[in-house]
Amino acid sequence: MNIILGGGISGLLLASLNKEESLILELQHEVGGLFATEEISGTNISIIPPIVSNPNFMEGLKYHEYNPRIISEKSKYLEDKICKECETFPLWLDFTGKKFWIDNFSEIISNLSKGVKIINEYPIIIKDKKIITNKGRSVIFDKIYNTISRKELFKLVGYSDPNLKSVSAFITILITKGEKEWDVYINGDTGIVFSHIIRKNIESDIFVNYIYSFFTSRLPDIKKVFSDLKRTHIFSRDEILAYRSHVIKDAILYGTPSIELDFIKNCGRLGLWKNISLEEAVDLVRKC
Repeated sequence: MNIILGGGISGLLLASLNKEESLILELQHEVGGLFATEEISGTNISIIPPIVSNPNFMEGLKYHEYNPRIISEKSKYLEDKICKECETFPLWLDFTGKKFWIDNFSEIISNLSKGVKIINEYPIIIKDKKIITNKGRSVIFDKIYNTISRKELFKLVGYSDPNLKSVSAFITILITKGEKEWDVYINGDTGIVFSHIIRKNIESDIFVNYIYSFFTSRLPDIKKVFSDLKRTHIFSRDEILAYRSHVIKDAILYGTPSIELDFIKNCGRLGLWKNISLEEAVDLVRKC
């Protein structure tokens, strides 16, 4: 039996390649990872925007071209604001060039998960070809394919790799009414909690907005997000129809892994510990 840690896109793809011999351990009840969807104000919205540069990396994708109007303020301070130690930012923070918004990613996730064995548990002990889950289940494995955070995995097996570092993201998803003169807003002012807003029309005069606030220690306050939106004249309270928030613990990755375990094959963004794009992650999973 092959155990796959994580039910995001990488984990689902791995399992779909060998459904009979694979078992996914996924803590969350919804699969899809960062591209899992939730209903907000009657519309299914993914946790992060499904924007890619190459829409032909998977079969069955439906998409439209996304050519955002970009407004950037104090962008020269973005590195200091987000991550001083990072050599570069991930491609998902680059909105220049031709981009595409995937319209049916929830359908793709649903299709990938069909026939795949998934249990909503996570390992607390990995030892001697056996995994013990948080619910006391014992599973014998031949190979572990890891798509969850390397830092979290190493805690389970008693290792620590000081080279693995990351920046977290507090993502606020707003459903708003009313047009703006921009689709992507970037602000490098360190006095403003958020740095990026990505928006897209979802119906008539209604828009979804993804607001990124990056942090390394203290979790940003949602009240501060709303206060800064008002202070910068981005959104007023009257324009906001609904909102949700999520924390992505390892959003921006940096540092080179120094430990490899022979019984674990690392795949995907978090397993490889690389700021790769969705397209790159899918391509590398097929070779994992």
